Amino acid sequence: MSNLEVVDLGSGGTIKFNMNDGTGESFDIKITDFKKGSILEFDWGDGRVRFELHPESDGCLLVLKEFINTLNDHTSKDLAGWHVCLDMLSALLNGSPMNFPKEEWKKWHEQYADKIEAIK
Repeated sequence: MSNLEVVDLGSGGTIKFNMNDGTGESFDIKITDFKKGSILEFDWGDGRVRFELHPESDGCLLVLKEFINTLNDHTSKDLAGWHVCLDMLSALLNGSPMNFPKEEWKKWHEQYADKIEAIK
């Protein structure tokens, strides 16, 4: 099961975040901006995440923005998660789908945690 499951696609709609940690827990996330084929933005903790697609001559450009209001112990987990999710998307687009790489996530989590600690 995917971590993010769209329940109601559109501004004001809902995305369900499945923990996928064996607890069966999930929570709902509000979609704050949506334009079909170009924008998906949603609440993410005390910030938000925005995906944008921009057309280019040979395809499109994906832009991911996470608006972080407060650096905390969870920030490095989020950044590592987005990092490996983008790696997974790249692999999928190149015809080599992959499962969530937990060890790779751990590596990135440690590196992001070190960087965040250095700027706190």
